[in-house]
Amino acid sequence: MTIETDGIDPIMESEGDKAHRVVRTMIGAFPIFSGTALEVLNALIEPPLEKRKREWMIEITKVVNDLQKRFDYDIETLSNNEQFISVLLHTSQIAIKNHQLEKINTLKVALLNSARNRELTDDQQFIFLRLLDEFTVPHIKILESTALGFCWSPRASEPEHNVWLEFSRMLLGEFDEFKDKTDLIYQIVSDLESRKLLRTFKAQNIQTFENGDISVMGTSEWGQLLSFKPAKHHRLETNARFKYVTLPTQLGIEFLNYVLCDE
Repeated sequence: MTIETDGIDPIMESEGDKAHRVVRTMIGAFPIFSGTALEVLNALIEPPLEKRKREWMIEITKVVNDLQKRFDYDIETLSNNEQFISVLLHTSQIAIKNHQLEKINTLKVALLNSARNRELTDDQQFIFLRLLDEFTVPHIKILESTALGFCWSPRASEPEHNVWLEFSRMLLGEFDEFKDKTDLIYQIVSDLESRKLLRTFKAQNIQTFENGDISVMGTSEWGQLLSFKPAKHHRLETNARFKYVTLPTQLGIEFLNYVLCDE
């Protein structure tokens, strides 16, 4: 018997869902076994898409309960909040396409913040959701690792070196999952930089304190004088010819708060 494929949507269904539907069709072609066999199939192999939908509904319920208990929101207020409903629909589409727990957690936080952070405009939130859809978990981990400033020295000593490539090489020692994967981490760093979430400036003056902290002075790409204490500097060689500080832009900070901060 020929199995019709017209009902299998290649865009909406995962491979697991397609397999489940095809097997159901095959079993249904044999009336003698179809009833019992279909029950066994449904018991053992739940359609993956339906499973993800149900799991995400549970997570949405947790977010709504959290908004009620911690922030005194009520169901009626949320149901009349057009911004919250729009973000709910967007995050739901992203959640169903993902299986990584870390990604699901960021979607939950984004949904929570869509209701309680009234300073964010619709445009900002939809930009952040688009980035969250495109980015992998390592994108967010790398951006977060620079949140309080990352002071470092490149391996290269030549004046004409690629700062972002050198930063990527330096990060190889920070994340075990990127061992010997320079091209991959460079792609991630390039994504963050091109989306204006990450920036680097040259450290012009570094002061070291007795407790091991350092203070860095430098000039931003807009000529603004910067002075602060970066949280990370274990990759810094104080005698190196070139020294840099990498940190999120203002947009990068807002994005991190939107997807990670649930307090």
